[in-house]
Amino acid sequence: MQTSSAAMKCVLQEILSGVMEKGPQFSELEYMNALQLVHRSQAEPNYGAINTHLSRLSDILGEVGITV
Repeated sequence: MQTSSAAMKCVLQEILSGVMEKGPQFSELEYMNALQLVHRSQAEPNYGAINTHLSRLSDILGEVGITV
């Protein structure tokens, strides 16, 4: 299934915002896999963007602490 770029950005923001607001519900690896899956669902994935999102995820998890 292909998703629009705007929808992908919304999903990515929801994932990252959820981690910031509620704390991690899953392991860092599970979040990384989810972000990569969303990126790969694009017709033309932007591989620079995935690195940005993965870096942001790492920053967020470092701030809230991983307890899972």
